[in-house]
Amino acid sequence: MTVTKRTANKKQRDRAAISKKKFLSLYADYKGNVSKLCAAVHISRNCYYEWLKNDDVFKAKCGEAFEAIVDHVEDKLRQLIDAAEPSAIYFFLKCRAKTRGYVERQEVEHSGEIAHTLTFKFGENGNGHDK
Repeated sequence: MTVTKRTANKKQRDRAAISKKKFLSLYADYKGNVSKLCAAVHISRNCYYEWLKNDDVFKAKCGEAFEAIVDHVEDKLRQLIDAAEPSAIYFFLKCRAKTRGYVERQEVEHSGEIAHTLTFKFGENGNGHDK
């Protein structure tokens, strides 16, 4: 049997499709850890990023798998809040209740023009030295 370029490319595509399927099936088990997923599927991180770049279906399925992990973690956070865990309550308020004053720093937005210009002069000759 002669292996043609077309046959070799088809085999490559078939192997990639199998690897992508395995990657996605393990996504939740590895909690989205790309390094561990790549090792489990025997691909490089570059290969994974090429798949994301060139395969919109794979990219969308990775996005869905990630969202499922986020949903799971949010459920765990809600359980901790229901159990009156102070750090979970504080975390939630800091992230989701900023408009009610639960912030660590003041966030200020400015729109419009700045009406003043500041000029700094160091020393007598303006270079930071008095001589």
